[in-house]
Amino acid sequence: MGVSMKYRFIGWGLWILAASLPLAASAIDKGRPITERGPTNYYSNDPLRYQVESYHIGPGLRKMNAGLYKAARKDFEFVLNHYPNHPRALALMGELAIRMKKPEMAVPYFEHAIEMYPDTATTYAAYGVFLHKTGKLAAAIRNYRKSLALNPGLIESRYNLALAYFAMGDYVQANREAQKVYAEGYPLPGLRNKLRKVHAWKPLAKARQADHGGPNKD
Repeated sequence: MGVSMKYRFIGWGLWILAASLPLAASAIDKGRPITERGPTNYYSNDPLRYQVESYHIGPGLRKMNAGLYKAARKDFEFVLNHYPNHPRALALMGELAIRMKKPEMAVPYFEHAIEMYPDTATTYAAYGVFLHKTGKLAAAIRNYRKSLALNPGLIESRYNLALAYFAMGDYVQANREAQKVYAEGYPLPGLRNKLRKVHAWKPLAKARQADHGGPNKD
């Protein structure tokens, strides 16, 4: 089964997966109403997921953008109660907490998702973005790296990882990750432009020469 890869811009130059990955079969009780069932893996083949998303993701986003934060939280919370590792709901809950100036509000949702489904790469990717936006760069880097360890194909996690290294002033690591990103044909020029502005953009061969004291002409 192929992977449907789409990216959603969520501010601060950060990007995250917004579309579904391949769905795996799951042994869930499909005959019970969503309100009577326990948590379900987002990546399970749950026929009720689309209905839950239709009623709570888009409407919740509109409420958040209208400043109706309490109502938006109820929508995102409803989704996360049933799909703890829902990547977009996690990202939206994180964004809501930031807008409410209560970033600590979102942390339990990310931690619960990790506890329930510790091998979900997109959870760490979303958590990394949230931590990144709240200034916790070291923790963001750890989560980006965990997401990439679970799924090396999450190119937006690597892009965000490079941005986090850049924000920390570690231009060498930022460049290394950036070179990998652009080697895959990533379309956004922002990271490359940042590195060029501080004279830290170096193709990998030149970066290796610099590490070993060899010639390096940018």
